[in-house]
Amino acid sequence: MDDDVEQKEKDCFVSVLRCMERNVEDFGDKIAICDEHNSITFAELHKMAGRRAFAIRQHVAGKGNCIGISASNSADTVVNILSVLYSGNFYLLLDTFLPEYIVHDVCRRTNVKLLLTSEVNFGLENKGSCIVTSEISSETETFYAEMEAEDCLYTVLTSGTTGKPKIILKTHEAMELFIQNYIQVFHLTSREIIGNGIPFYSDASAKDIYSMIYLGARLVIVPEKFFAVPYMLIRYMNKENITIISWVPSAYSLVAHFDILKVEIPKSLRKAIFIGEQVPIETVLYWREKMPLVSFYNTYGMSELAGICAWYEIPEGNQEQLAVGQPFAHCKLIFVDEQMRPSDKGKLLLKSESLALGYFTDYGFEKLEMVEIETENGVIEEFYDTGDIGKLDKQGNYVITGRNDYQRKYIGYLIELQGIEAILMKFKGVCNTVCLFDDNRIVAVIQLASDTCEERKKVEHYCRIKLQRYMRPSVYCYVNEMPLNRNGKINRYYLQNNWKGFR
Repeated sequence: MDDDVEQKEKDCFVSVLRCMERNVEDFGDKIAICDEHNSITFAELHKMAGRRAFAIRQHVAGKGNCIGISASNSADTVVNILSVLYSGNFYLLLDTFLPEYIVHDVCRRTNVKLLLTSEVNFGLENKGSCIVTSEISSETETFYAEMEAEDCLYTVLTSGTTGKPKIILKTHEAMELFIQNYIQVFHLTSREIIGNGIPFYSDASAKDIYSMIYLGARLVIVPEKFFAVPYMLIRYMNKENITIISWVPSAYSLVAHFDILKVEIPKSLRKAIFIGEQVPIETVLYWREKMPLVSFYNTYGMSELAGICAWYEIPEGNQEQLAVGQPFAHCKLIFVDEQMRPSDKGKLLLKSESLALGYFTDYGFEKLEMVEIETENGVIEEFYDTGDIGKLDKQGNYVITGRNDYQRKYIGYLIELQGIEAILMKFKGVCNTVCLFDDNRIVAVIQLASDTCEERKKVEHYCRIKLQRYMRPSVYCYVNEMPLNRNGKINRYYLQNNWKGFR
């Protein structure tokens, strides 16, 4: 890239601080964020965060340090996020239910200097390394550090659905670039009331927080207790007049499973986004039938990216497979074959200026590993291997069919577990399913709407009809409910290691 062009792009960077100053000027008395107990205006949010930033600087000198935040789903957590950024540092959101040994491990790897919390110290040995935010006086001075594009923004733990969580580091520039594209693609304005339906410690919630900041919109935090009670969730959405919400497909499926929309329909909702997992077709059809005026979107992203990188507005009518559509303007996607040549199917690679810097590991900081690909125009470009596989459909949309680590040679055939799952999900009585490899066997873990001997026989008969012999499960394991992680995703890693305990 030409130096002048690169400098011009950096000059166009708009920091979180500048956005908040603009919001205070334009919407000072407007509610910025609310939870079940509190509502905070933009002016109040800016000042509260400034006071906490001053308190942080009294404990931690300089910029660029990692500050831990006890991440409950509350307005107070957003204040803490802003306060860390205003202090010139970056943050790590910690799930309040994390085991102490994991907290110690991630704090060690990220070299956490300080913890912001409302009441819990997470067992950190040094009592001086913790600030209880409720004890900060309203008379405290304010502090606002300027932010640069290349500064670290936050580090996040992956969900750990397939193994040990990674700790990923992202920059201000990566988030700003993503949010500007996100706002444009989904036609968002300052009039939006954004429903946060994902726990804050999950990376997927970042777009909700930063959309509020960059737009001057309102962010409504849905209480975590409602996540497991679908009708209360919908009722709360109506109470707060939420216009856009993102959920993992498991949450949408839960609402569909209990047929909540017969009783309670989100009245103000205009945009609903599927994020984080593959979406069962049946779930989409259910929501669309009940809410024909709502626009539904399938999206694609990963923790190594600030936000999502592809989107697809789901059209009316039944579909065999849901596409993830087209990449955002700042992202490039390609499929490559086994020889790493561009193809219309195969491994999915990503190039984006919103990619993370890398990982905090047991051995220090490691940059993202990139692969060099000679593209169709003969240019050598660096891409990140997403770990996913897929294809282009007839319309040129990107379709994700599974993951590399869900593939295996079995009795001479290449088996794709998620392909088996997709067929099983077409059986009317199946609510959720996960397929596993174990001791050279295919294991199908199945959650039925009505778990009876007769229904189990029907499922197994269905598999004998619909699946080729080499794709049929050797073992069927039926569960009352799928184990979920704290992000609401099915915990595949737990099932892989514990499925026998469910039999």
